[in-house]
Amino acid sequence: MFDITYVDWCRWCEETGYMELKGQGSDDMTIDCHEASLGYTYNNMRMISQHDNVCKGQLEKSLMRIKNDEWYAAFMTEIETDKAEKDRQHNTNDPPF
Repeated sequence: MFDITYVDWCRWCEETGYMELKGQGSDDMTIDCHEASLGYTYNNMRMISQHDNVCKGQLEKSLMRIKNDEWYAAFMTEIETDKAEKDRQHNTNDPPF
């Protein structure tokens, strides 16, 4: 999602030097969103190298696969159950005043 005006785009490029640093090499700069769900907005864009952007994308894909995995879901349920039990025990052991 691109939600940036042309004026803001030009300002961002000037402030960051993006137009001089962009390219196709692994050390050249590309644009990345801090928070992917917010899209390309003036306050959500940053420059990172092509290499780092590819690595970030692969990591995000791996994390999504893990989150969709049945094992991960069972593991998180166990953690949440343990936390709820500890919270319950803590509340039970509180002094009555």
